[in-house]
Amino acid sequence: MRRTAALAAFTLLAGLLSVPPAAAVPTGPLTTATDTPSLPTTTMSGAITDTLTGAPVPGACVVFRDGGSNGRKVGSVCADDDGHYSLSWRTATATILTALAEAPGYFRGWATGATSGSVFIGAGSAPTKNFAIAPTGRSSLSGRITRPGGAGQGYAMVTAYLANGQIVDYTNATVDGSFTLANLPAASVRVKISASGFADQWWPGKTTQADAGTVALADGVVTTLNEQLLPVSPLPAQPVAFNGGGTVTDLATGQPVAYAVVLMATQYKTIARTTTGLDGRYAFSGLPPIGMGVNVQAEGYASTWAPDDPELATVVTGPTFVQDVALAKGSGTLLLHLQDYDGLPLDGRSSFSLTATTGTWRFSGRIELTGDLRVTDLPPGTYIVSTSPPGRASWRVGTFTVTAGTTTEASASHPEPGHSVVTVLDESTGAPVPGICVVADYRVQGCTAADGRAVVGPFWTEADTMSTFRVAESPINYAASTDAPTRIATETTATIRVRRAAAISTAVRGDTGGHLPSLVCIDVARPLSLTSGGTERYCSSPDTAGRVTFGLIPPGPMQLLVSSNLYSIQWLGPNGGTGDQRQASVVTGVAGQIVAAPDIQIPVSMTSISGTIVSAATGKPIPDVCPRVVGIPSGLASVTCSDANGIYYVGNLGPYQWPLVVSAYGYAVTWSGGAGNRFDALYVGPGYQTVDLRLDSQGIIAPITPPSGAADWHVDVFDARTGDLLGSAAAGESIPRLNTGWVLIRYTDGAGKACWLQRSDQRRLTAYFWVAAGSTSTGVAVDSTCTTATPALKSPALPRR
Repeated sequence: MRRTAALAAFTLLAGLLSVPPAAAVPTGPLTTATDTPSLPTTTMSGAITDTLTGAPVPGACVVFRDGGSNGRKVGSVCADDDGHYSLSWRTATATILTALAEAPGYFRGWATGATSGSVFIGAGSAPTKNFAIAPTGRSSLSGRITRPGGAGQGYAMVTAYLANGQIVDYTNATVDGSFTLANLPAASVRVKISASGFADQWWPGKTTQADAGTVALADGVVTTLNEQLLPVSPLPAQPVAFNGGGTVTDLATGQPVAYAVVLMATQYKTIARTTTGLDGRYAFSGLPPIGMGVNVQAEGYASTWAPDDPELATVVTGPTFVQDVALAKGSGTLLLHLQDYDGLPLDGRSSFSLTATTGTWRFSGRIELTGDLRVTDLPPGTYIVSTSPPGRASWRVGTFTVTAGTTTEASASHPEPGHSVVTVLDESTGAPVPGICVVADYRVQGCTAADGRAVVGPFWTEADTMSTFRVAESPINYAASTDAPTRIATETTATIRVRRAAAISTAVRGDTGGHLPSLVCIDVARPLSLTSGGTERYCSSPDTAGRVTFGLIPPGPMQLLVSSNLYSIQWLGPNGGTGDQRQASVVTGVAGQIVAAPDIQIPVSMTSISGTIVSAATGKPIPDVCPRVVGIPSGLASVTCSDANGIYYVGNLGPYQWPLVVSAYGYAVTWSGGAGNRFDALYVGPGYQTVDLRLDSQGIIAPITPPSGAADWHVDVFDARTGDLLGSAAAGESIPRLNTGWVLIRYTDGAGKACWLQRSDQRRLTAYFWVAAGSTSTGVAVDSTCTTATPALKSPALPRR
């Protein structure tokens, strides 16, 4: 079966995952899910009158259908003796409907002043929509629509309008352009012609309704009207007719159903009709190429729209279609009066699904505006019914049995929503965390009060559990989650423990043109120390004022390396950028707080460095060596490794002074200026700079002797001046590529316990070891003098410029 009604969709609230850290802390009593505001009532009212006389039409009805192209009926209301009608329903959302007035002896008509049957109705509004409908009569309009040159235009649509703009009726011409509109009132009409590939036009040969001529129709008279379409270039091809058919069978036995009436129709008009033969087959040819469905009626069977729906669902497409139909013996009606948990009618925008327990019949659609679920022409059987009110999960209403020739009528009330009281605690202190929001399945949320509790809901699910409760991400809270075992009509509890992070807030000051990057990133480095480690990246977009916040940063002192999608990189200094990490500002992050950092100033120029890399011993170029900018993560700077002539290039650096470092197999790691560490390096820039690098042979620390019986151990070697990690080695490995200078050696055993190696120096112990380029240090051992106290770094020298 074809499903035509869309299920209700859940919408993620804008900004849900970026809750401000300074959210107001609720102080009053907790609000429960059952305090959900009542749905607003929408009322549409008006009058239905005769278009020609202006008199009311008592008993005329306004029929409402879903706003889709094949929308099913979702309600109707009929006028009183004065022609007035009024219909009220409850909904939380705006509604788009097709509303047409109809009455016996009248053509259908849409709201006065409207250009289509579609109406938009806001939730809680009270619009007045008046309808004027034209009476049928004994007049007819007949003629032929031709193309430029005189050939008939196949399947052109001909529409008759009253002088006030109200549509009376429409029809499609035959393949040769002939048409007839019958049962028209004796009145003056204007005629519009629409044909594939041609612009709409009005008789006689006009392009606007205002310029159209009028045709006076006389009672009982057939008036002739011919129209030739206005020229177009190129001349469009004739439309291709729809042709097709199928077989009508008994749903239970599979046997053909003879003499069934088959209609090709829209919701509002029958286009063609035929009957099935003894073999149950039917066929149509020469149908106009418009959207329509197949409706089948047979004595003793439920009237059915193909393939097996009680409402028009499947629109045939051409030029050839095959549509088989299975008819069910007998039919009944299911009428359910659906109430919300507050006892009032269910939301009039709710969708429903209906499934036979045998699995042979499925149907979905919209409930009526007034909260009723009404399905006619249902085969006898037992059906499972579920509804989906807007913004809620599916609700299984129950199981209902339909009997042929009767109406099964029942009432059902939606259970009260469930909710959960979630307590948010600080993972470190156990204290409640106020002003933080908790989200369940991205659909509902609640924010904590001073005691750390939040009511999350309402929940409309019938499942045993939601997916998760999770803390909405903010710059200062690590997201955490827990299971959400909440059902309809229950209150449950849950606890979430969060780690508080630090956040950095700053402003981006544009370049000389005031331009701001759309994305700014910081690589957070810890200030130089033996445990500083690598960097962690955080990115965010500045707001219109240039403010930007970086969040979920581990607390502690940090230095910020700034990059963006448009500009070069820089260390953030107290008054602008720098290329020397030692001169970068140190910002101390505090858990649970947003800390201000100096403004980021966007540079308008940059530094580029090139030169050659050669062996100090032979003077020959060293190819395939890639310089690095000290402290800069891989990929931020633009680097071209050395070619066969030893020429390299480094770019995308801010307009400051930067140190370079080079590491090549068999050579000592060397900084710009030939230095052995970054503090002694030559800092070069800004602008375009040329720096040649001469590499000495490597220094090596031979395999270190561990304590007897040690297993799974390793050592790390650090520069004693800068704290930079120079290399690591496991059991039996050497540490190569060392340059001349003091180093510190940290030993870590298999259990993760670390200590710093020491040696005797003039009758005292020291943690500093000397290595020299081109030589190997041997005899280093781990003994009882290994200390857990972290040695101090040697005093740094000023950078060379």
